[in-house]
Amino acid sequence: MNNASCAYAVDGNLALKPVERRRLILVEDSSCGGRRADFVPEAPAAASPKCVGSLLVFVTASLMLLGAMALGSTLRAQRLSAPFSNVSRQTVEVSSGDSVWTIAEQHPVEGASTRSVADWIIEANGLEQSNLSVGQSLVVPA
Repeated sequence: MNNASCAYAVDGNLALKPVERRRLILVEDSSCGGRRADFVPEAPAAASPKCVGSLLVFVTASLMLLGAMALGSTLRAQRLSAPFSNVSRQTVEVSSGDSVWTIAEQHPVEGASTRSVADWIIEANGLEQSNLSVGQSLVVPA
C-alpha cells in the first residue's frame, strides 16, 4: 500500500483484511492562485474513551464472575465436608432402577439435604456423571 494508513474491514464472512483508508482535502495552491483536491493518508484512529470504558467494564465483570465461581466451589466443598466429616461409609451395589438421588434418599445424613448427600456420593465415587450401571459398587454414607 502507498503511504495510506491501514485499517481493517470485514467483507462478508471473510476474515479481516487490511483496507487502505484515505481522505480528500482541499489544498490552496498559491503558485497558480487556485485550489485543488488531493487525497492524503488518514491517521489511524485512536481507541475512543467509550470503547476503553466498555472493555474495562467487560474485564471487571469477567473477573467478578470468575471470583464468584471460585467462591461457590469453596462454599460447596465446605458445605459437603461439614456434615460428612465424621460419617462412616459403607458399600452398596446398584440395583435396577437406582439413581444417585434414590440412593441418597435411602442413606440420609443428619444436617445434610438429599442434594448434598447425592453430591457427596458423586464426589466420593469419582463419578463424572450420575449415570449408574446395575451391579456397580458405590461408597455411601452409613
